[in-house]
Amino acid sequence: MISEQRLKFWLDNDLNVLFSGRHGVGKSTIIKQVMDGEGLNWKYFSAATMDPWVDFIGIPREKNDGDTSYLELIRPRGFASDEVEALVIDEFNRSHKKVRNAVMELIQFKSINGHRFENLRVVWAVVNPARDRDFKYDVQPLDPAQRDRFQVHVEIPYRVNREYFAEKFGAESAAAAVEWWDALPEKTKYQVSPRRLDYALELYQRGGSLRDALPRQANPRSLLDRIDIGSVEVRLKSLYQEASDDEIKAFFEVENQYRSAIEYVVEDREYLERFLPFLPEEKLVTLLVENSKVRRQAIAVEEEYEHVAFVIDDVMAAGACHPAIQVEIWERQNAKELDEKCLYRDDEVALIDIDKGWVMADDEFRDGPWKKPVWKFLETMANRNNSSTRDRRLALQSLIEECPRPAQLSDDELTTCLAVVNTFMTRSIPKTVHRFSQRCDLAGFVNALLIDAVDRDSLNMAELVRNDFDKGFGFHHGLVGLCTVSEEARR
Repeated sequence: MISEQRLKFWLDNDLNVLFSGRHGVGKSTIIKQVMDGEGLNWKYFSAATMDPWVDFIGIPREKNDGDTSYLELIRPRGFASDEVEALVIDEFNRSHKKVRNAVMELIQFKSINGHRFENLRVVWAVVNPARDRDFKYDVQPLDPAQRDRFQVHVEIPYRVNREYFAEKFGAESAAAAVEWWDALPEKTKYQVSPRRLDYALELYQRGGSLRDALPRQANPRSLLDRIDIGSVEVRLKSLYQEASDDEIKAFFEVENQYRSAIEYVVEDREYLERFLPFLPEEKLVTLLVENSKVRRQAIAVEEEYEHVAFVIDDVMAAGACHPAIQVEIWERQNAKELDEKCLYRDDEVALIDIDKGWVMADDEFRDGPWKKPVWKFLETMANRNNSSTRDRRLALQSLIEECPRPAQLSDDELTTCLAVVNTFMTRSIPKTVHRFSQRCDLAGFVNALLIDAVDRDSLNMAELVRNDFDKGFGFHHGLVGLCTVSEEARR
């Protein structure tokens, strides 16, 4: 919006100004405020209803001076006493051609028909655009000569004047209303001009309903929510600086607060870093699918916040997003993992941690304590819920920590253990297991099962395990791609 300093400068330097802008943006209000603020003796005209004779030149009447009769012009009071310092002509391009021609002389010479107004300093005019891609105004284009008489041309943007609304309705209500209007779709903003928003807030202050002033497409209820909770920007700033994790989580669990705030969170990097881990998981799923900024931040914090990792895995496993987005997530995860662990060796990725983990896991597996009777345990495992990534990870963790070692398993029990792993792996993408905190133990667990199975004459390994070990464990398709088998198991 135009600064008060610029407006005063134009007045102080006696500059004629042409204000142009769409309806309802406060053009006339801005001018009236500065005129009154400067204490000028000024007159306002609505050009659409003006008559150049009645309003400027005067009405002729016959005057008799002895033997001579002539016409004398009776001018309006303001012009008769020559006290007017400024003229404001609203809707200038809705006026009659005669009015526009009369104003041309006023603008340039401060006179009409040669009669000069000694105290007239400025003429300011207000117009709607003659050509607009979204609105068709019943106006006449100003010809180049008319436009050229104004030293200053100003375009008023189509947006809400926050200062004006704050002065009229209070800072908090104004901030909430402006945020609501800024978030409206462009086409809806055309239906809700800043002036219409002004009318709506006036009506609401008097106890009326916002729905009586706003179109249904604008969702008046959402404006009411904004007013009730106050400025979202102010609330988010307070949450960012002062709130605990639990307070942040509680804020976003309230639906209308989430709806009001999420756009600001997504667009602000610091807010996104702070608030993303505490967004409702069902909302986070949608954001991951729709917004690249959210995907980037979620991948950055998934190791610190396990539930964020679960959400990412579920989105990937369920195929809930476009393949291009899945590729993006995969690439970001790989790039992040490689950057953090420095796993480059001879220009190839070396999974050093898993290489070492196999040896450690094998030893721990052979010597570890095993508690539960095998069939009771396997029955429990088989009946576990495996619908989510979290459930599958917990099941795998229980399997590698509590299952008896291979030497204690019968052939059926051993193949059942492999089948249980396969069942859960089938429901998971390889990257899910790669981020499994006990993936090294899992690799050692399956390697130990395979090594023991190879030594048993009673088991047909040709049927049990695929031959292409280079792709992974090779037990059915669920184990393929988990990670490379150890050299001992390969043999």
